[in-house]
Amino acid sequence: MSDDAFRFHGCEIVRLRNDDADGDLKAGDCGVVWGVYAFEPPLYEATFVDRNAIMIDRMFNKEEVDELLDVQHAPFPHVLEEILRVFEAAIQKEKGLV
Repeated sequence: MSDDAFRFHGCEIVRLRNDDADGDLKAGDCGVVWGVYAFEPPLYEATFVDRNAIMIDRMFNKEEVDELLDVQHAPFPHVLEEILRVFEAAIQKEKGLV
């Protein structure tokens, strides 16, 4: 599967379009993508921040979310920014850049 087949590659901010089936996350909750899985169709994983600022990991497909280009428009942007910093630091370390 080529990289072109993936909508997300990691470290994007996404917003849920609808309430999660298990009720933990609601439409509008935002998260940081950190997992990209080469299934057909591709699946993604993100750490979302719910309405109580609790972090919840969840898998999703591209139709369940919209990309959020400005983290400041998200609920709890400071929590999302911290998650993003942790993931970006891990990527840099993995690449041997740190």
